[in-house]
Amino acid sequence: MTSAPLFRKFVSKLALGLSLGLGVLPVLAADYQIDTVMTGLVAPRGLAFAPDGALYVTEAGRGGNGPSLISGNGATSYFGYSGGVSRLFGGVQTRVIGGLPSLASLDGTDSAGLQDIVFGSGGQAWGLFGLGSSPAQRDSLGAFGASFLGT
Repeated sequence: MTSAPLFRKFVSKLALGLSLGLGVLPVLAADYQIDTVMTGLVAPRGLAFAPDGALYVTEAGRGGNGPSLISGNGATSYFGYSGGVSRLFGGVQTRVIGGLPSLASLDGTDSAGLQDIVFGSGGQAWGLFGLGSSPAQRDSLGAFGASFLGT
């Protein structure tokens, strides 16, 4: 997707402001407060609110010491079960799912695993697992990894 439509919109508003003699108005900096609401997440990726108002965050994990494959970026990634999902509800953080498949380099970077989550109106959750490699390499990881990663 290109940013050209946004740029055109900005330019047209700027031109309108100049033509009306308003000049360029200064952008005022707002005061922001940042509050940490969740900690200890392992490679957090996607987040979504469930119908009950709870916030769910997917964690791709840090891989493990299992079989390895070469990722699309040429790095070696190691398989493990360090992915999961954490929930924030009523101010309380809980890891509600653990042991999900994960791939990452030895230092835990470049991780692939559970990337995103969405909820249906009835509360059903769907997740998207990343892979970062070819399906042929995924199959070398065994049944659990092959059945989840890249789906």
